[in-house]
Amino acid sequence: MYDPTTRPESKNLDIYDTKEPDRPYKVIALLTCEGAPKEEAPMTAAIFYRARKMGADAVLHSDTSFGESGIGVGGRGGFGFLSGTRCVFRARAIVYTDK
Repeated sequence: MYDPTTRPESKNLDIYDTKEPDRPYKVIALLTCEGAPKEEAPMTAAIFYRARKMGADAVLHSDTSFGESGIGVGGRGGFGFLSGTRCVFRARAIVYTDK
């Protein structure tokens, strides 16, 4: 969290996916959730929930990063990879500064 100011919970949340807001704003937090690629919807919902709890006016989507996870012990006692793509979903929580 970049800005620890206590704000009331937001009822509405503007979502900016591909463009920036037309009004002035300040970033108050970078919110992240880690999950599998198929979990994009619940991870995004969790980010929006957290942004509203923080009192954000909007969220700006950031890039999602992908990576492989898992090194484990194989069935015969050897080491091996447990293939599994993991994603870190990101968004910046913002408040408008012209209100």
